[in-house]
Amino acid sequence: MRRPVLAVHNDPKIAGSLKEALTSLDWEYCWARSQTEARRRLANTEVSGIFLDLEIPACQKHGTPSVDNGLNLIDQIRANERLAHVPIVASARLRTAKPRLVAWVMRHGATDFIEKPFPSHGDTLCKVLKKAFSRPHSQVPFRQSLVVAPVVSAEPTPFKGGEMVFYPDRVELCGVKIVGDMGTGQSRAILDLLKQRRGDGRYVNMGGEALAKKINAESGIATVTGCVRTIRQSATQRLREKMNLVVGNLDVVTNDGRHGYNLREWIMVRDGVEG
Repeated sequence: MRRPVLAVHNDPKIAGSLKEALTSLDWEYCWARSQTEARRRLANTEVSGIFLDLEIPACQKHGTPSVDNGLNLIDQIRANERLAHVPIVASARLRTAKPRLVAWVMRHGATDFIEKPFPSHGDTLCKVLKKAFSRPHSQVPFRQSLVVAPVVSAEPTPFKGGEMVFYPDRVELCGVKIVGDMGTGQSRAILDLLKQRRGDGRYVNMGGEALAKKINAESGIATVTGCVRTIRQSATQRLREKMNLVVGNLDVVTNDGRHGYNLREWIMVRDGVEG
């Protein structure tokens, strides 16, 4: 018998859609309406997957819904060896689901993320649940592997952020090399500058002229423009080829026209070590 799906939410507005999706997929399911109730359910029930609305109360009777409760629950699930492989689809309201939140959720072990209200076409709730809960899963715990590269699917998937790893000889995004085998190293130098963070934790903004001086570009801003174009094209083409991910032109490096270039906040940066 297939294990049930645990649906964790406290939002009556999504109850009907969630029930309809799970019923349509012919899955058994159980409910939890708070962080505490979810932990109790998981302690006594073997589940095949978890749908987690991040905006849940800590306790059902006298708790206030908060994204922090959902984030803490993800950490608690992944810290449990028995639950390390269970797929999690996380969700939050559109106004709450900012890029940095999505990146954090994926980095800490969510299998996929869907915004509320649920889309009526494209990556619908039913499609996201089916994709996340039906595919085979690695026997390496999420927290140990920290793999944020999405699993390749038959249908193109919109890019929702990922991990950018800086190795000595290349830069990878979602496990795919985007810089390392082209140019004179100036594209890498630009990424090395843009991965720095400001005092408030956000990525730095640098104008074209400032970047040109930093990398000693003979052609000035034109060199910077060309390098950024190469980075964008490489990310778009290679992630589509390798991961079937649809990456927009401004999804990795953007420019607001005033403060200059910067990495998008849903990009998580770390240094990689060969081994």
